[in-house]
Amino acid sequence: MERRTQVKKSVAASEKPVKAKEFDKELFKRSVEYNVRTLYRKNLEEADAQQIFQAVSYAIKDRIVENWMETQKAYEKEDPKMVYYMSMEFLMGRALGNNLINLKAYKPVAEALEELGLDLNLIEDQEPDAALGNGGLGRLAACFLDSLATLGYPAYGCGIRYRYGMFKQEIRDGYQVEVPDNWEHAQMYNLPLNEMMEVADYALNNGYTVCWDGDVSEKGFSFKNGVAINPEVKKVEDYSTTDRARFEKMDEKERLEEVYKFEKPFPEVNVTPQVRQEGFEAFVTTDDHLMHLTGIAKDQNGTKYYITKNSWGTERNTFGGYLNMSDSFVRAKTIYIMVHKDAIPKAIKSKLGI
Repeated sequence: MERRTQVKKSVAASEKPVKAKEFDKELFKRSVEYNVRTLYRKNLEEADAQQIFQAVSYAIKDRIVENWMETQKAYEKEDPKMVYYMSMEFLMGRALGNNLINLKAYKPVAEALEELGLDLNLIEDQEPDAALGNGGLGRLAACFLDSLATLGYPAYGCGIRYRYGMFKQEIRDGYQVEVPDNWEHAQMYNLPLNEMMEVADYALNNGYTVCWDGDVSEKGFSFKNGVAINPEVKKVEDYSTTDRARFEKMDEKERLEEVYKFEKPFPEVNVTPQVRQEGFEAFVTTDDHLMHLTGIAKDQNGTKYYITKNSWGTERNTFGGYLNMSDSFVRAKTIYIMVHKDAIPKAIKSKLGI
């Protein structure tokens, strides 16, 4: 599971608390409507729940920024000793509701939103919990920051901004699997393997292309030869009679060397959710590269391939910068795909609430 290490800072209050300003309900309402228009080119009636959440959050942030600026000016003027609380985890909780409570503005904001025909409780539900910790350590660190702010100590919380701080456990095709908690990406969906492949096929068969993110570090990925494969070398039962007789005399390393000559197609791994998960857990499957799936093809044996446009230049292989990735390779090595919402089968769209 990938973890990106960006420093995250949470600022405690100034030693001289800023006097709370009276909440301007009409200004807040105008800010929400303005944010919806400028961020999404929509009015409130056209915006979806996530867009309204973002608009409300930006309106509240505008209010908080004033306090941040006054606090920073106080730091610069008084030059106090600073507390730096360092922790691998900070479970701060959802920010919108906490900020409204700290601003003593929860009730007037709820009333203002109600006047706009919006429900604050439903808006709050759009915010994911920031997965920046996994348990007691993170919650304790967050409580210390709250206490420092309440007591007026100048302080920063220094931690790690995990891209996937926690994981979710799901049951897929009878197996328990662990999937990343994509807390930063509200529009990313975790689909079972077969459904993910169904989306890709549906898109390509209906005039759409697919943005593909995955692992290209495997020896089976050969841009030079214009192919990416996931060969089965542990078992040779599915090989042709001639190849089976020859491969039975080889060890696994020798079999791979033969296959990776890329002289002809060989049987490939049957990738199940369990096989795919094992690749992640062993850190064999990694997040390396983005490419563009543009079509589907089959070889002389009927094996399906995804026609793929790479960005490594048109002169580095004899196929104009394209390659064919086998169905097995794509199943095993995909991190995620991105498609137009109309390129998703109706049944899956309904399941996802799109």
